Amino acid sequence: MRDYIYISRAKVDLYVDQIPEPVKKRFAFELGVNLGILRGTIKSVPGKDDSLVPRLLAAEKFIEAERVVKTLETPKEWVRDMLDVRHILLEENPNVFMIIGRRDNIIVLLAGSAAHVVGTAAPETVNIGASYLPFLAKALEKSLSRMDAMTDEKLRLLRNEYGGSVASASGVCEDELASMIYNLWQFSHSIEFRIEFLGRELFTSKRPDEITCCIISPLYVQTMTGAS
Repeated sequence: MRDYIYISRAKVDLYVDQIPEPVKKRFAFELGVNLGILRGTIKSVPGKDDSLVPRLLAAEKFIEAERVVKTLETPKEWVRDMLDVRHILLEENPNVFMIIGRRDNIIVLLAGSAAHVVGTAAPETVNIGASYLPFLAKALEKSLSRMDAMTDEKLRLLRNEYGGSVASASGVCEDELASMIYNLWQFSHSIEFRIEFLGRELFTSKRPDEITCCIISPLYVQTMTGAS
């Protein structure tokens, strides 16, 4: 049984809608769910979104079959990995879900709309105190909202248009965004817990000290029971 703390409903709907009808039928059979759940013709009971997880699992199967999924050390558009993380909150944009972790010389910020949080963990409020933070925080929130519903093809076009940089597409300097990610890690001290995630990489940049900072927009985040 997976213990989800975050599921991006926007991405779930985006990818389930791309699944061809014959494949939907096969996935419904393999998952043991009514085909109408994947077609979107069967709606959840108000207050109980019991169709979300089956649709997530179908979206995950589709991504695994149609996209290249790698790990943090060998990133592609999609990354699946396990990581020890801290749950944090920036006062400047409380509408953004953030968890941050570090493995060796890679610092990862997983970020998305707080509306997609399904767990109850309380985040730690982090105060960096940098003058550029309010602008970066709002730019990040706007970018995540815009890109969450983009297909992979549209996101590739956006990257190409701005020389491969999603940061530039958001009107943000890459160095400043990398510094924000680094400082979020440095200034956070909450208890770490282990997660598994699957998400799209939106941003990556290597600092002069050889530390790579990246932002991943997750399809889902689940906690790993018994790990710390």
